[in-house]
Amino acid sequence: ISLVIHATKIENPNKLNSEKLKNISLLLNLYSLISIGLMNYIVDLFFPPQCQACSSVLRDNELEICVDCRHHLPLTNYHFRKDQPLARLFFGRIHFEAATSLFYFEKNSRVQSLLHKLKYKRQKSIGITLGTWLALEMKDSNRFHSIDLVVSVPLHKK
Repeated sequence: ISLVIHATKIENPNKLNSEKLKNISLLLNLYSLISIGLMNYIVDLFFPPQCQACSSVLRDNELEICVDCRHHLPLTNYHFRKDQPLARLFFGRIHFEAATSLFYFEKNSRVQSLLHKLKYKRQKSIGITLGTWLALEMKDSNRFHSIDLVVSVPLHKK
């Protein structure tokens, strides 16, 4: 893709009216978007984006986590359960309205890979993806309609 800007007459910038300045600004913004898109395409061609959980190459419609991993990650569905098994860990320690967890954690698992990349390699995009996923899950649960804040709490003893 190439963009050619042809100027038939060069005008004094001080004499340009707002309409011409607006058109020039739109053209430059368009050129910038095309350039960035082309650069991203070239980078993805040589260094395709990979699933953060299993390192397979992501397809066009996948973001951060491939469909296979999304399907196999062990969801807890605690936010739909009335007995609140996770909440029992906090009863009497702190005041809270409800507790949930998106996944079960297992060592050497896809979940551990995701959490280690988020925590130790500071890949914030994983946090955004997992946070969005959790928010969508919680949205469908009646217990979380009035929640103001979600706080991540590690559950290991150290």
